Amino acid sequence: LSAQIRERESKLIDIETAKRQQTRVKELEDEEKHLAEEYEILDAGTYLCEVFIRQKVRLLTDSINSRFKSVRFRLFVDQLNGGLKEDCEVMIPSPSGKLVPYSTANDAAKINAGMEIINVLSEHWDIRAPLFVDNAERITRLNNIDTQTISLVVSERDKALRMELYEDAADVVA
Repeated sequence: LSAQIRERESKLIDIETAKRQQTRVKELEDEEKHLAEEYEILDAGTYLCEVFIRQKVRLLTDSINSRFKSVRFRLFVDQLNGGLKEDCEVMIPSPSGKLVPYSTANDAAKINAGMEIINVLSEHWDIRAPLFVDNAERITRLNNIDTQTISLVVSERDKALRMELYEDAADVVA
């Protein structure tokens, strides 16, 4: 009789344990639903933040680039994971019209791009200072900018320092 009582008490304990486990499973399922709803809300918020950042980046880039005639700035790069990486690469138009990074452009394009950047910054800060262009023999035509331009050119035929004055930087041909 004692063995039957122990056996039945054991079954009652198993039944109570099963009921507690079922109650806990139900609680966890409810919590999972609640967390899934929260996750969806947060995921939507993250998406909206990314859209905002991309729009802000586009507007910032457009605002800066609108000040320049030919030079463009690449301020951010899309990453493989979908994020944005900060960058600040000067992009110069090639003869075909395609934008190339400053680091890979030819010397003439680099000089003219630098002159354009200096001109825009001079206008922005309302400062005019003489601009020295070294190695000007590498370029056939300098961009016109609103400041005095001093071109330093190596010339084999000139044994002594010579100065020439031009009204317009476009008049200088190396």
